[in-house]
Amino acid sequence: MNRRSTYVLLILVGLIAVLIYSLFEFRKVPDVQWRADYSFESKQPYGMWMFKSLLVKRFLHIPIVEYDRDTTLVDFESANDLYVLVGKDVVLTEEEREDLLDFVAQGNDVLFISETVDLGYSDEINFLIADSRKDSTVKLSYSWDSVHTYPFTFYDIDFREAATKDFYSCVVDTFGGGTFEVLGEMQDSLPVFTRVEFDEGAIYCHSTPYVFSNVASKQPLYLDHFNAVFQQFSPQGLIIDHMRYHTLDNTAGSYLQFVLSQKSLRTAYYLLACTVLLYILFRSKRRQRAIPIVEEKKNTTLAHVHTLAHLYLQQDQHKKLVRHLERIFNHKIYQRYFLKRDQPEFVDLLARKSTVEVEEVKQLIDDFDRAKNRRYMQATSLQSIFQKLEQFYRKCK
Repeated sequence: MNRRSTYVLLILVGLIAVLIYSLFEFRKVPDVQWRADYSFESKQPYGMWMFKSLLVKRFLHIPIVEYDRDTTLVDFESANDLYVLVGKDVVLTEEEREDLLDFVAQGNDVLFISETVDLGYSDEINFLIADSRKDSTVKLSYSWDSVHTYPFTFYDIDFREAATKDFYSCVVDTFGGGTFEVLGEMQDSLPVFTRVEFDEGAIYCHSTPYVFSNVASKQPLYLDHFNAVFQQFSPQGLIIDHMRYHTLDNTAGSYLQFVLSQKSLRTAYYLLACTVLLYILFRSKRRQRAIPIVEEKKNTTLAHVHTLAHLYLQQDQHKKLVRHLERIFNHKIYQRYFLKRDQPEFVDLLARKSTVEVEEVKQLIDDFDRAKNRRYMQATSLQSIFQKLEQFYRKCK
């Protein structure tokens, strides 16, 4: 047996020993993951399985919709619904923000359960972190109950010993356009539960999602606190959403960090690394590559647009098509003429810069506005708006 064969044999014996140890190790404690993802399906300490169960049970008598990646708030045209969005940090795109504000303006309520809320740049509403308190216990009190206080001890890594955490407060800047109200506070009178009126609805924010998590449910006042918060709401419909259906939640960390945090995945990762190393050592000889066949590139953009438009037409979703046409129109006008729809004398300015007749521009804008208030649109109305748009694009400079 030569030296190379001896090295290979020793490495294989070592890999087999690691694999046997990983498969037959007897653990004295359960494998608990302390990752703050606040997931509805997770029964881990920082999961929200208990919260979702109580929420569904409390509002069992009304329709409940669970959000997914194909859902948008534009799909909901009713009033007096409650939209609950949970995550360690809420970060919405500009389009999601506009859809959410339109949803609230219809007479619905929104509840954020998150340490921070970022709606992007907005001149209508902005959530701010007023201050934070580092402590091992957070004591919550609410404006409608001057008698009871709800203390929650923070645990991390170990159930037997309390840990410290930064508990964030939250205030809302409405730029003078809405009524801001503090409904709940923690120590030092820092606001953690706030309400701001916006058009016909309201936006609530609870900046301590930890108190709704599974690990908090082991504490005696969890259920009383849950009922105290949600007694403020009496919706006709409930929409449950999580940040994982929007942008990547920064609580997830890197993919490698997640793999190394799971014992089975960590073992598989190391075995894969050793296998790749062995391949590099013994099979990395230079070889002639096969000459690949270069396929002709195809432009599938138009086909994709045609497919989406065809689906909307088949489902009579004319209102959504008009909404997309209006967004494209607003974007083109801003890019070409630096004009926004909310500017004073928008129609006159656009007509002057585009050299299109004022009456034609006014008819097009009026058609967009009327489409927003309709519950259903005929195909003829959609065709009329499209023809006016095409006529405008042909005439404008």
